[in-house]
Amino acid sequence: MLDFGLAKRLDDSPEATQKRLVETHVGQLLGTPSYMSPEQVMGQPVDGRSDIFSLGVVMYEMITGRQPFTGRALGETLQKICQDSPESMARHNDKVPQGLERITLKCLQKDLAHRYQDAGELVTDLKTLAAVLSGDVAESVSVAVAQTMTQIVERDPDSTMLSADDVRQSDILISCSQLDNQPVAGKDEGWISRFHRNLKIRLEQLTGERMNVSFCEMPPGSDEMDETVLNAIPDAPTMVAVVSPPFAKSTACIDGTTRYWSEMLDSSSTGAVAKSLFKVVKTPVEDEDLQPQVARIFQQLLSYDFFDQDPETNRVREFDESYGEAAAQRYYEMIYDLAYEIADAVKKARQSDTTGSGSISQLRKSIYLAEATSDLRDERENLRREFLEQGHLVYPDRSLPIELGELESAVQGYLDDCDVIVQLIGGRYGFTPEGADESVIVIQN
Repeated sequence: MLDFGLAKRLDDSPEATQKRLVETHVGQLLGTPSYMSPEQVMGQPVDGRSDIFSLGVVMYEMITGRQPFTGRALGETLQKICQDSPESMARHNDKVPQGLERITLKCLQKDLAHRYQDAGELVTDLKTLAAVLSGDVAESVSVAVAQTMTQIVERDPDSTMLSADDVRQSDILISCSQLDNQPVAGKDEGWISRFHRNLKIRLEQLTGERMNVSFCEMPPGSDEMDETVLNAIPDAPTMVAVVSPPFAKSTACIDGTTRYWSEMLDSSSTGAVAKSLFKVVKTPVEDEDLQPQVARIFQQLLSYDFFDQDPETNRVREFDESYGEAAAQRYYEMIYDLAYEIADAVKKARQSDTTGSGSISQLRKSIYLAEATSDLRDERENLRREFLEQGHLVYPDRSLPIELGELESAVQGYLDDCDVIVQLIGGRYGFTPEGADESVIVIQN
C-alpha cells in the first residue's frame, strides 16, 4: 500500500527514531519528506501530478535500493527535492532498462508540465515498455498505445525527402539517417526534427536573418537514394552531419559526407566561397564502425556531442529533457555552441576581403585552449564560449589525433600560431595517446 506521505508512523522505538527522515512530520509540512513533490515542499497547491512524483520516488527506490533525494538533515533533503536531479539509476543498478529509467525520471520532473499528467499516461508507457522488452509489442499492446513510446511511425518514405533543388537552396543542410528521426516516448517530434527547429531558431537569432535550414533524411542501410539529390549535396554552403549508429550503417549518409568533403577541399584550393562541415554526435560510434574514409574525415572535425557518458557505468545518455533539467540545459548549451560556430562561418564566408583591417580584427586573438580532463569539462566549455563571443579564434578547432607523433605535431602547429595559451589543471591525469607514456594533458603542457 502506498500512502504518498499522508500516513503517520506511531512507533516510537529507537529503530523508528533512526528513520526519522522517512517519517511524517506534524506541522506546516504534512507528508513523508523524502517522498514529497517539490510543490508540496514549497506549500503550493497540489494535484494528482504530485502523486506521480511520489510514485516516481518509490519506483526509483525499488529499482536502485536507495531514495533519489536524501540529506543529512531534513532541510537538506527538502532542498534536494526542489533543486537537484537524481543520480543515474544505472549507477546503482546497471541492469535497469534505459526505457524504465526514462519513465521513472519523467515522473520525477520538477516542472509539473514535464511529468506524466495522470496515472493513465504512466501505465500506458509501462505497458508499452513491458511489451517491447518481451519482444511482443503487436500482441501485448494496441497499436495506438505502442506508438506512444516506441513504435516506429509508418510514413511515406519519400514524404520528407528533399528534392535536389531544395538541397541547393539550403543555407545549412543537416545530413542524417531516417532512423534517427522516429518519434519515441510519446512525442510527436523526432530527434532530428527537434534539433532542426532549435538550431534554426538560434541561428536566426544570432545572425538576425532568415536562414534556410533543411534536413535530408538518408535511407537506412544499403537502401538506394535519388542520385540527383546526392549530387546536389556538395552545393550546400554548410552541412551538419548527425553521427549515430544508423548514420554509420547508411550507405547514403557515407556517400553524401564523402562527396561534400571532397567539394569542400576543392573549393578551398580554388579560392571559391568557403564551405563548412560540422560534426554532431547524437550517439557515439567507434571509428572502426565507420567507413575508413569517413572516419578520417570526422577525426579532423571538432565534435559537438549531444550525449553524456556515466563515468562509473559507461552508459550513454543522449541529452533529452526527459532525463532531467541538467540534460536539457546541456542540450540547449550545445545547440547554442553549434549555432554560434555556424553563424561565424556564414559571416566569414560572406565578408569582403577588406574586412580584415577593422578594429575587431586588430583586437582578435588566437587562443589555444588546451584539452582538459573530464572534471574540468564544463569550465573549459564556458571559457571557450566566452572567448568565441568576444570574437577570438579558439583552438583546437577539431579533435586532436590519438597517436603520439601526430598529436605532438598538431599541438605544436597550434602553439606556433596562437597568441595566448590557456591550460586548466584539474585533479585527474587524462587520456594517454597511442605510443605515449604520458597523458594528453602532460604532453600539451
